[in-house]
Amino acid sequence: MRRPILIPALLSLALVVAACSTSGGTGGTFEGTTWLLKTYSSGSSLVNIPPGVASDAVFTGGKASGVLVCNSFTAPYTTSGSALTLGAVASTMMACPNTSPGVESAIVAAMGSVATYTASKTVLSMFDKSGAKVLEYGIAPADPLTGTSWNVTGINNGNQGVESVAAGAAVTLVFGTDGSVSGSGGCNTYTGSVAISGDAITFGPLASTQMACDQAVMTQETQFFAALGASKSFKVSGSTLTMRDTGGATQVTAAKK
Repeated sequence: MRRPILIPALLSLALVVAACSTSGGTGGTFEGTTWLLKTYSSGSSLVNIPPGVASDAVFTGGKASGVLVCNSFTAPYTTSGSALTLGAVASTMMACPNTSPGVESAIVAAMGSVATYTASKTVLSMFDKSGAKVLEYGIAPADPLTGTSWNVTGINNGNQGVESVAAGAAVTLVFGTDGSVSGSGGCNTYTGSVAISGDAITFGPLASTQMACDQAVMTQETQFFAALGASKSFKVSGSTLTMRDTGGATQVTAAKK
C-alpha cells in the first residue's frame, strides 16, 4: 500500500538538512590586514597553533606574504567572489628550533587546499573544496610589542652590516606594559623607556650596569645600545621582530620568547 504522506515529509527533512549544511566561504574583505593564524588543519583535524608559535599572513595585490613559523613565505593568490586560490608557496629554508615539528609543512599543505574564504573585521576563515575549514586567522594586535619578551638575534655593527649575537652572550628585549624597556645587552642589564605609535618606535635614554666582560661581548653590547637608539620603525612578522632606522637599514632583529 502506498503511503504518499511520507514523501513530503522526507522532502521537508531534506530541505532542513540542506539549509543547515555549509559549502565553504561567503567572501568579504581581507586584503591589506595583518592576520595572525589561530588554527590549521592537520590530517583530518583542525588544531590550534602551539603555545609560543606565531604565524601570520598579509594579502595585498595578488601576493600573500608573512611568516610560517620561523621561515618567511610568499605565494600568489587569486580571488573571485568567495573563491580563493593560493599558488605555490615559496619560503626561506631556516631550521626552526624549539617549535613543534611539522607545523610549517602542515600550514603550507592547508594553504594549498584553500578554495573559498569568509572574512569579517576580525576573523579570516579558509575552506577547502569540500567546505571544511582548513585555516582560521584572527586580526593581529595593533601593538604587538607591549608586554612581550624577545631574544635578540642580529645587531647592526655600525658599518652597514648586521651580525649575529656573539656566542655565549644572551641579548634580550623586554617591553613592559608601562612604556618601559629592559633586558640584557649581553654583559650588562639595562632599563629605559620606549615610545610606540603604530609602526614607529623611539627608545629613550638607557641606564645600564657597569660590569666588564669579554671584549667582543662588550663591543657588541655598545653596538646594540647604539642600534636601539637608531631604531625608528619596527615590524613584527610571526615570531620575528625587525627594527630599522629612518633610512630603512636593519638595526636589530629578534625572536619572540
